[in-house]
Amino acid sequence: MARTVSIAPALVAMAFLAASEEAQAQAAGTPAEARERVMGLLMAYEHVPNAAEFTSLGPAAHEALLAAAPDGTLPPFVRGRAVWALAFFPDRATRQTIETLLDDPDLDEMIVRRALGTLAAAFGDESLGRVRGYLDDPRPDVREAAARALGEIGGAAALRALQRRLGRERAAQVRETIAEEIARVERRGAR
Repeated sequence: MARTVSIAPALVAMAFLAASEEAQAQAAGTPAEARERVMGLLMAYEHVPNAAEFTSLGPAAHEALLAAAPDGTLPPFVRGRAVWALAFFPDRATRQTIETLLDDPDLDEMIVRRALGTLAAAFGDESLGRVRGYLDDPRPDVREAAARALGEIGGAAALRALQRRLGRERAAQVRETIAEEIARVERRGAR
């Protein structure tokens, strides 16, 4: 019996993908419309946007986030959300923007905390050195954010940094977070 191969499923799949890409482009609209939608997501009060909401807007969303993160005219919570959302776009421009922000000694503490989380989520081991340095920050909330970021990164070097800091940490809440992150890294098998 001769076997026939149908190309219909492949054509249906290709048509679906093309329609999906077209729908995504239409959803994003023009770059100006995408920027406006990004700002709406960043300023949303009762809604925490997700990765799909930002990435569906395409490259214009990334550009808008890169512009919003360092914009000192925006409220810190908006800038902090922009920094957080940049983790969904892990590329050189994102890393450079986050690193530049962290070079500002007057950067709002909340933005620093978000930047540490973004470095860990988007760049993992590559950000270990930069994040580890914040374990010695004078602000307890920043030390706590650094500990959480190191827990996210994981691995032996992060574990050693957390263990060293645990012995010197005086703030009870930060000690608790460091202990939690040590346990988290150990559960994942870093020794």
